[in-house]
Amino acid sequence: MDSTTQHTQKPAMNDAWMALRLGEVLACAIWLGCAVVGIHQAWWWTCLIAGVLSVGMMRVGSARRSWMIEAYGFLFVNCAALIAIGAMRDSEWWMLVGAGGYLVVGASIPIAGRSPNSQASMVPPEISSRLADVELALHRVRETVAMSDAAKRVVNQDHELEMIRGAIGEAIARGDFATGLRLCDGIEEELKLPHEAQVIRDHIHAMRDRGEQKHVASEIQQLDAILLQQDWGAAYQHAARVRQLNQDPQLSMEMEQRILQARMQYGKELQSRFLEAAHKNDLSQAMALLKELDRYMTREEAASIAGVAQDVVVRYRESLSVQFKLAVSEHRWKEAVILGDQITLEFPNTKMADEVRQMIVVLRQRAQGTEAHAVSSAAR
Repeated sequence: MDSTTQHTQKPAMNDAWMALRLGEVLACAIWLGCAVVGIHQAWWWTCLIAGVLSVGMMRVGSARRSWMIEAYGFLFVNCAALIAIGAMRDSEWWMLVGAGGYLVVGASIPIAGRSPNSQASMVPPEISSRLADVELALHRVRETVAMSDAAKRVVNQDHELEMIRGAIGEAIARGDFATGLRLCDGIEEELKLPHEAQVIRDHIHAMRDRGEQKHVASEIQQLDAILLQQDWGAAYQHAARVRQLNQDPQLSMEMEQRILQARMQYGKELQSRFLEAAHKNDLSQAMALLKELDRYMTREEAASIAGVAQDVVVRYRESLSVQFKLAVSEHRWKEAVILGDQITLEFPNTKMADEVRQMIVVLRQRAQGTEAHAVSSAAR
């Protein structure tokens, strides 16, 4: 039987089952009504059992979706009830009706079994609707399989776009912006969506710029921490490492500029501290600052403080000479040795340095003798 004939017979079968169901419900109502009316009769319980069993056969047939089970089960129960009531009332007529019903049921079963619709299910409307949806879905699957590659691409374009967007999001999350941009090329060339590709490209560029700004800020912060320690060698090494890793000439220029500005600022601070120490006649501090300041001043800056610097050097040298002579005269040999070494180191080409060199050997011997005498005295 073709599908057209099956679709034509399905409504007819449903209508037949509904008519059968209506008759069965009416018979059940009659049995239960007879049980209520004849409750004082001996056969009332037979009516009650027949009504209950009839309802049960209706439910079994509905559950199995078989009109044969429902119809023939219902007839079997009703024929048995007629025979039982006839026996109780001693009525041959009732018994003959029940027995005749059995004969009809038994004779029609083989005929119904050969019917093309004997196994047909009387499907309720809601199930029929679901089956129709399944059939429609299968039809769409067949159409999809039969489609060309171009047609499939059009149908699946949204799905592919969402998959590529997810891959781009993962690439951005791990900082692989180059992969994200390559996937944008796929959106433009494969999916033929240039506008969508450009929107995503702009987003990737914005995320990359934001990440680079954070990275630059972090590198600048590390450089500033190094500059606070006036460790210029470490600062230049840090800038060189950043230049190799980032290949960003603007960042390299900015870092070198910051180092230069920090050096200039520190040089100005040293100069100010030197002039203040010289003004306070703190010759030791002024001389130490002048030595450090020599690495930061340009010729023009050095010329501006040359007079003060020369005065500090002369007074500092004279102060060392006075302290040395006083230590020798007071027999403070160890202190005299320290001052003598300082004079020969800081002013090696002076007359005072020549005098110290002539005396330093004797001074060392006397300093060692003093130390030995002090040790022996402490031992006693």
